[in-house]
Amino acid sequence: MTKRVLLFDLGGVLVDWRGLAELGRLAAPHDDAREVRRRFVASEALRDFETGRCDRRDFAARFVAEWRLGLEAEAFLGLFRSWLRGPFPGTLESLDALRGSHRLACLSNTNEMHWQHMMVGLGLAEALDHRYASHLLGLVKPDRAIFERVLADLAVAPSAVTFFDDGADNVEAARALGIESHLVDPRHGVQPTLRALGLL
Repeated sequence: MTKRVLLFDLGGVLVDWRGLAELGRLAAPHDDAREVRRRFVASEALRDFETGRCDRRDFAARFVAEWRLGLEAEAFLGLFRSWLRGPFPGTLESLDALRGSHRLACLSNTNEMHWQHMMVGLGLAEALDHRYASHLLGLVKPDRAIFERVLADLAVAPSAVTFFDDGADNVEAARALGIESHLVDPRHGVQPTLRALGLL
């Protein structure tokens, strides 16, 4: 029998990422979390970085200017790197438990700096069967094209995939393609959702 694909976002799903909360405190203390996320996702500098169209220094200089952070680019990059903490407790063990009965994959809007750390430094490369990153594909969620690219590479129908993401726009885009999709609370990661579905 063909194994079902479990497709995970990384930050806020498998990995504890504090970027939006930290950015809100730093740059927009009077904005609510939804507005900070909206501005973050709409950032042209971020989109270029996460599609591999600019390097980290160009990204940092542009992002600092966009958000009027009043920081040197290198200082911002240090903060940006620190927002990525590590896997949520028990995540690697949960992936190991799921691996026998499922194909495990990730699909992340990310960048070369965070990707290397998550895959190698945090051990996620070995925990996943397939790994998809926006900066390597030149595509980002929630665009339809990135989901179609992943489905084609996995050689599966949308109905054979369960997708987990902490962004409602990404979840809605995947559902529109016929992918079973679940919105994850980024404060706790994916494990509560997996338990609720009876997968753990």
